[in-house]
Amino acid sequence: MDVALFGDFLPRFVNGAKNTLILSFAGAALGFGLGLFIALFSMSQRAVVRAPARVYINFFRGTPLIWQLSFAGLGVVTALRLGFFSGTDGPYRVAIVVLGLNLAAYSAEVYRAGIQSLERGQIEAARSLGLTYFQAMRFVIIPQAVRRVIPPLTNEFVILIKDTSLVVVLGLAFAQKELLGVGREIYSSTFNATAWLGSAAGFLIVTLPMIRVVTLLERKLRSGLTSVVG
Repeated sequence: MDVALFGDFLPRFVNGAKNTLILSFAGAALGFGLGLFIALFSMSQRAVVRAPARVYINFFRGTPLIWQLSFAGLGVVTALRLGFFSGTDGPYRVAIVVLGLNLAAYSAEVYRAGIQSLERGQIEAARSLGLTYFQAMRFVIIPQAVRRVIPPLTNEFVILIKDTSLVVVLGLAFAQKELLGVGREIYSSTFNATAWLGSAAGFLIVTLPMIRVVTLLERKLRSGLTSVVG
């Protein structure tokens, strides 16, 4: 291991970590928000609403993320010549959108499980108080479900952080490269495998605190459920 390489390229790794976090948080904002709506659509009694949501979920969960990035960045954007996704920042925007769309499919299933874990009688009780179905979902069901699914959603966020390494297929600009892209570029110029260790260290620094947060949230949720039962 070449310790000096870390010092020489530390600013590059820091910039890579910054881009990794930007991609992760932007993708999560899109994915978690869209995922909630898709979850509600997938639970609809109307097939015309439920079917497209299930197709969306199955498509994004059933195809590799690296294929989705390649298809969107090298296929759809190129074929349709979408201006918003063109230019130097185009691949960066494509990465955020695809990461968000992919996460939405997984988070939708998490939301659905959280909603279905609640007692069905709560909706009937809310309806008996004069609330409409949508009001019951908004004010009674969804707030409880969101609290229950915070740990698994946080875990999905950790997975998303690691998945940002796949955006390397889009060929991001020099200043936009994430951790893996930085390590790959440094290795190609130095042929020093320590560059890969630098990328791994960056991912660990970013993900380990989040993994700890997941553990604490799960422990808190279990203790809360135990106190309610007791």
